[in-house]
Amino acid sequence: MLFTSSESTKINDKENARVCSACGNSVHSLFSKEGSDSSIYAIEECTGCGLWQVYPRPTAEELEKLYTGSYFHARTDRGYADYASEAVKKSIVYTLEKNLRDLKFYDWEKNLGSLKKVLDIGCAAGHAVEWFNQHGWCGEGIDVAPEMVAIGKSRNLKLHQGDFLTTPFKSHSFDLVTLWASIEHLPEPGEFFRRISRILKPGGKLYISTCHLGFFARFQGQNWRYLNVPEHLYYFTKDSLRDWASRYGLQMQRSFTYGSGLTSRENPDLMFKFSKTVFDEMARHFHLGDMIVAEFENLPASSGATAT
Repeated sequence: MLFTSSESTKINDKENARVCSACGNSVHSLFSKEGSDSSIYAIEECTGCGLWQVYPRPTAEELEKLYTGSYFHARTDRGYADYASEAVKKSIVYTLEKNLRDLKFYDWEKNLGSLKKVLDIGCAAGHAVEWFNQHGWCGEGIDVAPEMVAIGKSRNLKLHQGDFLTTPFKSHSFDLVTLWASIEHLPEPGEFFRRISRILKPGGKLYISTCHLGFFARFQGQNWRYLNVPEHLYYFTKDSLRDWASRYGLQMQRSFTYGSGLTSRENPDLMFKFSKTVFDEMARHFHLGDMIVAEFENLPASSGATAT
């Protein structure tokens, strides 16, 4: 079963037509790709905001099954060699600290009180939560993967296993919410933005990192390293990410990109290390990276934001 551009469709609920999940404009199919479950998925592009989305979207039950077993234990382009290992933790913390520096996090947190609360959505085993705890924050995390959450809890981290949309959190209780390489996995990002705007304090921050729909994605097409279906359901340009979040009172403050398309290897030779360093720096400098990191501020309800 293949999807072609002839399957492009306009908004029409009565005809069960497909539309952009972010802005409601029509979509057209770019190409198809076989998923990790051997099904064929269409990659659709919005004619309005440029978002890429995957069709058909798996059910909640199907998605939950994707993040068990080998996903966290077998090194592939879709998962991790051993997510709970010290090596993976070290790599995640390195990227986390680099992103926080570039987001001016350390300058911002100086103005917060002594009780600072952060929620990491898609926390897995809680490596980021643990880092925040070690740096004076009260950290919490939530993830759908029971095995990873259990590992984090065994390290005395405050983690929740389940759906963020139905797990109770107090309104205006967090200074910071983070989604590190998580939003692309979510079936309903808009509902996450809505809920995040409720649990963040006015003026609180949202940090997001996700696959960047830019030069490398368009140049490499089906071979792009982050085109992992059906695990990844959405691919954002800077504008589509900014506009979708803004509908819920979350205003983008800054963003940057990184990553040249060269995925880290085990035991790389010197030539690969040199090439990756050079190309990564070029991608970052010219805003061509295939990952994007962004900071959003939760605007007060009186500002006219649409969050309810």
